[in-house]
Amino acid sequence: MRALMRAAVRPAAWAVVAVVIGQCAAATASAGLLDRPAGSSVRAAGEGLAPTVTTARFRRGVDGWSAGTGSKVRRVDHGDGVLEVVRRVGHGPASAWGPLVHGGPGEPVVVTLRMRSVRQRPQPVVVTLVTQARTGRSVLARTGRQLSPAWQTVTVTYRDGAPVVQAHVKAGRHRASARIQIDTVRTTVSTTSVPADHAATQAASPSASRPPAGSSPASGPASPCQPLDYSQPTQGVLDWSDDFDGTKVDPTHWRVHDGESLSYDQARIQAANVSVGGGLLTIEARRQDTAGRPFTTGYLDTIGRYARQYGRWEIRAKLPTQVGHSRGLWPAFWLRGVDTPGEVDVVEAWGEPTVRPGYRSGSYQWTVHQNTASPPGSQHLSGWGTDPGAPPVADGFHLYAVDWSPDCLVFSFDHHVVGVVSRSQAPWMSTSLAGPADIRLNLQVGQSYWGYADPADNQLTALPAKLLVDYVRVYRPLSGG
Repeated sequence: MRALMRAAVRPAAWAVVAVVIGQCAAATASAGLLDRPAGSSVRAAGEGLAPTVTTARFRRGVDGWSAGTGSKVRRVDHGDGVLEVVRRVGHGPASAWGPLVHGGPGEPVVVTLRMRSVRQRPQPVVVTLVTQARTGRSVLARTGRQLSPAWQTVTVTYRDGAPVVQAHVKAGRHRASARIQIDTVRTTVSTTSVPADHAATQAASPSASRPPAGSSPASGPASPCQPLDYSQPTQGVLDWSDDFDGTKVDPTHWRVHDGESLSYDQARIQAANVSVGGGLLTIEARRQDTAGRPFTTGYLDTIGRYARQYGRWEIRAKLPTQVGHSRGLWPAFWLRGVDTPGEVDVVEAWGEPTVRPGYRSGSYQWTVHQNTASPPGSQHLSGWGTDPGAPPVADGFHLYAVDWSPDCLVFSFDHHVVGVVSRSQAPWMSTSLAGPADIRLNLQVGQSYWGYADPADNQLTALPAKLLVDYVRVYRPLSGG
């Protein structure tokens, strides 16, 4: 895509966190104990997909967590909400139980909590993994950390796997003032294979104004890319992030464009169309006559703020491309080389109905471009992010990501691999992506191939329309990054 967007825009107490692993996955699911938030991935054990990840963020409630004996849990307003575990007076340590998550035999389990102590004095925390069997519980893994009022990440891993995982948080000392807050709980069940049918797709770039209309599997070895996920503690570490917990865009993270018009779409770019609130970044497209354009929209990038080569880039977002009422809308999260010609489109989607056939309704595309300017002879590789007939991506929040290593690009949707590009398939990656890339995030209105928006028809293109972003995160490799 963004091969179109060229020169115009480049200028306490001991807190114990125990993860309990049980055995009867089907029984616990039917009992309603398996709680997966919207946008998290679900798959049966042994399907051979990328890691399954469940994430609790406590936006609307306690997200399936329950209080332990002598304790209480509650959601408190902090940013977009946190879980608070509190000891009841006269009772033992504060504790809470999280929802069950399913894995498969032999699959490694990683639990990562972003948490803090509400007390000013540091509180030690212990994170423990235990297994629940008929003969009782036994400890599998344990790690320790001092909690302070600053948010910290605590991670514990059990490598041999088990079918069911449950989180248990416990503050060990009997202090009435002991309170623990948890912002995010991420549980990952890893597999070691990538489906063969999720290989890269390739096509010569037809023109600077024409996105690829479809794709078919391409041959080529994908093994150097399996399993690649730098968000895993064993592979990478968080390098840059924005959870949009404030009330305005962080200028140390983002550059917000203002007063610009591009040569190939219909909207005037304005800073007023970009906002932060309620834990979300919003880029809004409006039907608004400005500077000779019938629409306005927003655009951000990290030029001069942040760029890197290799790692994982991920965005949790809700796209505005509702089927049947979004012609011309063009949201995208993409990377562009700072001093190199390459471009990586992590996600871009086009509103419907389109003006020509070939678009996979309700889906989105990932792409890697040899040259962002699309000169004659340059190539790109691309593919669809969802299967035909899958629920439209615009129906909810989803996680879109790319893992970039010296040999591979691995694209994923809700932690399921949907595209793999190896250097053997695209030798030009060695030069086109030979340096760091910055981040671009925008919502265009109108383009010639899939269709322009009609300024007078609010049914065809329902406006205002919002690209909602929960967070953007970048992980760097533990080695070589």
